[in-house]
Amino acid sequence: MLVATRNSSFTMAYVKVGLTPDGGATSLLAELVTRQILTELCLSGGSITGERLHELGAVNRLAEAESALPEAIALAERIAAGPQRAMARIKKLCRTAHEHSFSQQLEQEAEYMVESLGDREAAEGIAAFLGKRRPDFSSLRSQTQQIEG
Repeated sequence: MLVATRNSSFTMAYVKVGLTPDGGATSLLAELVTRQILTELCLSGGSITGERLHELGAVNRLAEAESALPEAIALAERIAAGPQRAMARIKKLCRTAHEHSFSQQLEQEAEYMVESLGDREAAEGIAAFLGKRRPDFSSLRSQTQQIEG
């Protein structure tokens, strides 16, 4: 997930010094922007603003310079308070969605749903929903650490 400021600048400047991108840069960027944008950035060595990346859907939150870090931290804290194992499954689903066929993705979702339904996180989440309270997933993590420790 990305939080950027309107005027932040992102570049793939390798070409400016006669190099090609490395470290998986093109693979990672290809997940965020179209092939045309990726190719232009890599061949021109030009930059793209946070605002433009937000318009393209590559940036999750657009913030003013002074609030970017607090907004990023708030987003991270909100996500970190969630159900750890369910979110790991969700991240896997999101990572593979573009490479799987619809039926493959549907099968993976069904498998993960079965795993999730048997998990203490789901029990806590459903109990919290029915009890009209916020779920406490962090206490499940501390209980697991105590058991494993």
